[in-house]
Amino acid sequence: MSNMSYCRFNNTSLDVADCLAAMVFAEEDGLTFEEFRATLSDDEQRALDRMIRDMEMIMEYAKAASPI
Repeated sequence: MSNMSYCRFNNTSLDVADCLAAMVFAEEDGLTFEEFRATLSDDEQRALDRMIRDMEMIMEYAKAASPI
């Protein structure tokens, strides 16, 4: 389900934080990123890969747009 435009970034940031927490917990349990990734279903692995690519693009956009 897509987010409404007025809460898109808020809702997504909460979901990203949840995903990050899962990755941190896996690391605390001694899993490498690849081991963690292997615990996910095929669909979730593809979604994680897409999310990482999208986040990289967001970071590139933010750097280019930032006056800092």
